[in-house]
Amino acid sequence: MADMAFAAIGVTANAFDFAMKLYTLFQAAVDFPETSDKLILQLEIERVRFQLWGEASGSTQGELCPELVRFQEIVDRVLQRLANLLQDSNRLTEEFGLVEQQVSDPGEIDTKRSISFVRVRNVLREGNTSSLDKPVSTFRRMRWAISSKSKFESLVQTIRGFITNLWELLTESQQVTVVHRLHRFKIQAVASCDDSPGLRMLQEASENDNNSQDMFSMALRKSILVSEPRNDDSAVPSNISIRRLLKQDFILPKEIAQVDYSRCIALYNPRYASGECRYVLIEKKRYDANTSSEDRVHLHHRLHRLIMLLNATSTDDIRTALPQCMGYWSEPEQHCWYLVYQMPFQAHSTLPPLPSCQHARSDPAGILFSHPRSLLSYLQSSFKPSLESRFTLASTLANVLSQLFGSGWLHKGIRSDNIVFPHAPSSRAISSSKTSNPNKDPKDTLASYAFDLSGPLIIGFEYSRQYTEATSIDYISGDFAQAIYRHPDYQGDVTNRAVYRMAYDVFAFGLVLAEIAWWVPMEKVHGELMRKQPNNSSSSTQSGGNRSNIDGSGFEWNGRKSREFMQEVLKRAKKELAFRVGTAYQEVVVWCLRRGGFLEVDDGELAGEFYENVVIPLESIAKLKLGN
Repeated sequence: MADMAFAAIGVTANAFDFAMKLYTLFQAAVDFPETSDKLILQLEIERVRFQLWGEASGSTQGELCPELVRFQEIVDRVLQRLANLLQDSNRLTEEFGLVEQQVSDPGEIDTKRSISFVRVRNVLREGNTSSLDKPVSTFRRMRWAISSKSKFESLVQTIRGFITNLWELLTESQQVTVVHRLHRFKIQAVASCDDSPGLRMLQEASENDNNSQDMFSMALRKSILVSEPRNDDSAVPSNISIRRLLKQDFILPKEIAQVDYSRCIALYNPRYASGECRYVLIEKKRYDANTSSEDRVHLHHRLHRLIMLLNATSTDDIRTALPQCMGYWSEPEQHCWYLVYQMPFQAHSTLPPLPSCQHARSDPAGILFSHPRSLLSYLQSSFKPSLESRFTLASTLANVLSQLFGSGWLHKGIRSDNIVFPHAPSSRAISSSKTSNPNKDPKDTLASYAFDLSGPLIIGFEYSRQYTEATSIDYISGDFAQAIYRHPDYQGDVTNRAVYRMAYDVFAFGLVLAEIAWWVPMEKVHGELMRKQPNNSSSSTQSGGNRSNIDGSGFEWNGRKSREFMQEVLKRAKKELAFRVGTAYQEVVVWCLRRGGFLEVDDGELAGEFYENVVIPLESIAKLKLGN
């Protein structure tokens, strides 16, 4: 009977419409138990993928696109097999564990479903354009009961296989488009969930689906963000551990106790363990000396949450851009904690070989304790990278931040100093090498310390705050070089600062993108812009020389000056960037700077907009083959 139905339908576009109707009717006919939200969402995800394929292939418009005409026979065969499967009562019963039940009006019962489930399902159904006004099967008169969840999951996998076969027939550009659109759905789905059970449901629905690992990671990170620090760890995997480390197991520089010493490369050489000697990155996390004991406890919980977020990431594209946190130790006298990161130094890294003696307590080659190379250090050097490498860097950073935004995780310290590269230490190490080998040709020394923009690591995350917690206990540095990246509404005294929003991170990233385009540090951009303004000569001079006490007797930086600077950067970006890096890149920078000023948009909605207006354009720009 199914063969006769397809013979009557004929053309591929109608075959798609027929299969989509069968799919939607099948979903409505299954009587899902209360504990099977995962299965419902898995079917919804595959329906979205099927719908997106239909739109990309032209099937929803009534005609197969020219690129797929040569595959029409294959497409028809796959669509027919999918429709056959959904109408084959014997196979659905015997192979996939469904039991047929006759009912007068099956409908779909949602009264016992959670609010999060309904929200997620509604997001996934937004793109459903299929019509159900023509009954094409007996599904309206029956209902399927699930006798085996494991068998039903194999049905989902079979359906997924058919849809994947259709996706693989699309051209590369068409596949990129549907992947982008699908990811936007996933961002919206995660944004619609604000409770641990709902996020756990999303994780279960996507965990074993290779096409949905991005949604799994976003839901996992958000589950950590929404969980109570002491009571609710149900949505957090038990394999995410937090280690308390011993300071005496590290070779550290004497300068590390200084207030302005924020990070360094050190040697981890545990006294009571074998085979663990390695280079690591140490980062200091400060808190105010006047912080009360109660607030210090809250900050400690936030520190734990930050470590869990860093170690919860599983997808390759973001895992390589976030450092794995080995643990931390506390320094109450210095009012700080020290985070220890595994630093993925590359094969061509300039670090010296590890000491041959397991318990060596010295500084091999005099190269330890240097700061890792940061984007800021590159901007301040004579290094002039190619336009292609800068586009790739911008795209990589945008993609990682989008993944974080999709889970509601805010960095709160985006700036070029917090983007480091695991290839070479800073110029301090080069000077040390010169001292140790004065006869070496300086050109050879510099050549051995290769500049490289690939493999950036994003560090410098501020304490990760749970949604319901106050922000007033966060430590905010008064350094002008850091304050210049903060949104105008997040300047000044703690009592006057607004609650931190995703828009502030978007604004800061816009400044970083502008730096990458001009290849000039933002502090220097500020000085250049201010010198052009009337009555600002003293301010511009002070901005370059006074980096530490912005609220003291030197240059004063506040919300008003920050807003004026934002407007000047916008003017310069609109005037110059199209010439320097192209119109598409310019539009991304302008969007970030402007979008940071609109705070009415919900963070979940802004995460989707960031992906569409920043990630996708930068990805396209990075793929351009310039000069060919």
